[in-house]
Parts: sequence; structure tokens; C-alpha cells
Amino acid sequence: MNREDRAQTEIYVYQAINFFDLPAPKLDIIYIGSSVSNAFDRLYKHDKWGRMQAEKKRNEDLLVYFAELEGDAFQHQSVEGFSLIARNDHGVSDKDETFISEMALINYFKPHYNELHKERDISNSGRVERALKNAGFNEVAVELILEGPLGALGTPHIKTYGSHTAIHKIA
Repeated sequence: MNREDRAQTEIYVYQAINFFDLPAPKLDIIYIGSSVSNAFDRLYKHDKWGRMQAEKKRNEDLLVYFAELEGDAFQHQSVEGFSLIARNDHGVSDKDETFISEMALINYFKPHYNELHKERDISNSGRVERALKNAGFNEVAVELILEGPLGALGTPHIKTYGSHTAIHKIA
């Protein structure tokens, strides 16, 4: 409240987008990282965070999105002429699931600040070999819906913003 004739308030662009239901902007994914324990500690201690802050332009903001993995194995079966899709627990450890998903997403999006896995076939990694190939899996599929009140996420490499499905054959 104000005793003067006028009162002022600042509304940040993300509040305005959310409050006024404005079209969400396109946001570029510049880094993908993973954590199997405390994601906040990982971000706080990350070696690239300072570089990202230093290299951003004055009119840019860095937003951090967190995602939780829900991994399942799907099987396609045909029983007496009916096509069925069965969903079962995949038996892959949380650590392997996290790191393999991270590799798949980096390879798909090719974010600016990631170096590993961008140009490499992830099916040749030791972790994929040990955790997936030896267990009979033949592909990795990571589905993301990256649209929300703060923006639709993507990369210039993909040229698509919003929903994504990264599929990697590993047979």
C-alpha cells in the first residue's frame, strides 16, 4: 500500500506469462546433467555453472528445470490376433537408468555446454552394453513433454520445441 497517489509494482516476465496466460516463449536447452542423489547440491557445485553465468547475455536468463525419471520396459505381443503392449518393470538400476537417459538426451538435443555423448553412438558405451544389451534390450526411448507456463524447451539443433521423443537403437 502507498500513501501517494500512485503505487508501483514489478512483474517479472515469467509472472506475466503465467498470470496473463501469454504464449510461452521458446527456450533453448544449453546443458543436460544428471544426479542420482541431491540435484540441488549437484547444481550448486557444478563446474560449468559459473561459465554459463559468465557467458550469458544481459537480456538472457538461466532457468533450471528438474525432471524425475519413470522408466519402464514395454513389450509388444500378438495374442490370437490381438496386438498387445505390456508394461513391466525393466530391472535396470536407478543409476544406470539415470546415466543412460542423460546420454540419450545429450545425443538427441546436442546442448551447447555438453561435450560428451553429442556426436557418439550411445549404443557403444560400456554402461549401455552392460545394463541393456546384455539384458536383451534393443532400444532406448526417452519421452519428454517440455512445455509449461515458463516456456517450451528445445534446441536449435532439433528445431522443435515442446514434446520430444529421443529413440536410440542399441541392437
